Order: sequence, then structure tokens, then C-alpha cells
Amino acid sequence: MIPNQSGRPDDSGHAWLSSLENCVVLCAACHDRVHENGRYRQGAVAPPSYYRYSHGSNTAAHSAWVGQVERNARGIWR
Repeated sequence: MIPNQSGRPDDSGHAWLSSLENCVVLCAACHDRVHENGRYRQGAVAPPSYYRYSHGSNTAAHSAWVGQVERNARGIWR
């Protein structure tokens, strides 16, 4: 979700960027939409709240995941 390039490889606090916590499985059409219709290099990256079905119908798990990713991202984008 958040590009690995956003972090620093030598910072252990950025290791979560390469973890499953920072991943969402998408079909090709949804992946294209997240990147503003295929603008992968210049297009926006959707925030975690965009992926409302990240945990199926478990809205509590989705909310917890959104909160965790947003807290982690604050350490990168201050």
C-alpha cells in the first residue's frame, strides 16, 4: 500500500513497509483504479481507509488495521 521507497532500508522502524501489514490484495481493475487509472509513477496511492473490505466483512479488524497503518505511516511522513 505505502511504497517501500517511502522508507529507509536502514531504519528498523520502517521494516513494516515490507510486511503483510502493508499489503492489500486487489484485482487488476481495482489496482488500476487505486493508481488513478494506471498512473503508477505519478498517481496517488490510496489511504488504508479506502480498502474498506480489507478484512472482508470484519469492520472491527479493518478499523484496527487502518489505525495501525496510519500510526506507522506517521513515523515516515512527519
